[in-house]
Amino acid sequence: MYYVYGVALPLTIAFEKFVDFNEFRNHGLDLLSHIRQDASCIKSNVFGISISLTSVLIAKEIVCEEVGVHMDMYPRASSFLDKILDKILATKDNLASVSSLLPKAKILHQLLLSNFHPREDALETLTYVDKHLIFFILLRTMINLPLTIFKFLRKKIIASHEKVSSLIPFERVLSEIFLQVLLRMCRRLG
Repeated sequence: MYYVYGVALPLTIAFEKFVDFNEFRNHGLDLLSHIRQDASCIKSNVFGISISLTSVLIAKEIVCEEVGVHMDMYPRASSFLDKILDKILATKDNLASVSSLLPKAKILHQLLLSNFHPREDALETLTYVDKHLIFFILLRTMINLPLTIFKFLRKKIIASHEKVSSLIPFERVLSEIFLQVLLRMCRRLG
């Protein structure tokens, strides 16, 4: 339950890892009033209050520095990809399957899916981003987690507007951001 100006407003969480986009809209939260594929900001409206979601805001809320590598730094077709495959795969029979991963990489993949890169389907598929994230974790390379979360969230919000998916990940991060912004607004008002 959220309280704005003393009024109780319920918000229903659909799943542990996802928020139902339509449920947000039904309760007066528009997660997306304007977004572009290349945007560095997601402009939202929560109970009539404008909020701009950025990787900087996410970094603040998850208490994580916005430093390290990100997938945009690496082209999809490069010789670097061969190094990744050599480090994470047990077999090169099926490069897009989790079954081809080394045991340690399989565990990391499960952690990715449940925490940083959640998916509704294709859980046994190994994506380009999955491969890179696993590789960087195995090498103990610093990953720009706030930017990774922001870009994935933006991608999922766009997919929800295109009716490809109706679920938005990171509901706890979003809920905390919305709550903190609303609390700051209430404090300013008095």
